[in-house]
Amino acid sequence: MRNFALPVLGALCVACGGQVSDPGIQLSSSTAAITNGTFDGNLHPYVGTIAYKSDGVWSRGCSGSMISPKVFLTAGHCAQLFQDSAQFEEVGVSLEPTWNPGAPKVLKAKSVIANPLYGGIRSEEADQGVILLDDGVEYAGRFARLPAANVIDEMFRDGSLIGQRFTNVGTGMFYVAQGGHVRIPSNGERRYSTSVFRALTHGGDWIMFNESAALGYGGICFNDSGGPNLFEGTDVMASITVITVDPDCKNNAVGSRVDTKVARAFILPFIQ
Repeated sequence: MRNFALPVLGALCVACGGQVSDPGIQLSSSTAAITNGTFDGNLHPYVGTIAYKSDGVWSRGCSGSMISPKVFLTAGHCAQLFQDSAQFEEVGVSLEPTWNPGAPKVLKAKSVIANPLYGGIRSEEADQGVILLDDGVEYAGRFARLPAANVIDEMFRDGSLIGQRFTNVGTGMFYVAQGGHVRIPSNGERRYSTSVFRALTHGGDWIMFNESAALGYGGICFNDSGGPNLFEGTDVMASITVITVDPDCKNNAVGSRVDTKVARAFILPFIQ
């Protein structure tokens, strides 16, 4: 579990019509089950889970998206967990709408690669990783798409990020909360929720989303990490889930942008 003091950069206030300064916000958990969401079915068939076999048993980890027939995009902190393939009998990707623990359909991986800048001083901007499918294994279907370069900065400057809604998709696991906090169940379904822009943070590299159920929104939680935060109504990613702000996953969450120079420099060579 990671803790970060989150300095918010230029949070935009709709009521006051300008920029407000937020005090530091304590981030309680990394690897963010969709909260206040809906069963996805086949609305986002390109979103799946990292599947791994150990001692003959398949388990699932973080979420992610197919962005080409051979490339599954996830978070860097997720990819780091699976880069050492010697720890596992098999690693791959499952795109089933509901996880079948007894006999999952898994697309076998050839390699797992985290952004080499992740873990250093550029970690916030470099929290991306990819799973490359094995030779002879290929996904045929709709893909998640990358946004134009620096589009979030442009939207921030012209004010169009105010009120922008995002669709969060993930395959989060059951979370037994600690310290008296609520339990957040997952039955293995791919689910989606809708949240709204709150702020840019960590030098603008991360997007913070308001996922308050009281305001009609939903969010992301444990093991949704790596899943896409899509511009609502599209297959275009703004970011990938990396952090949930509170342990009950019901207020704010954060995605690492995929339109930045650092993110694009890592991702694009795998799909061009």
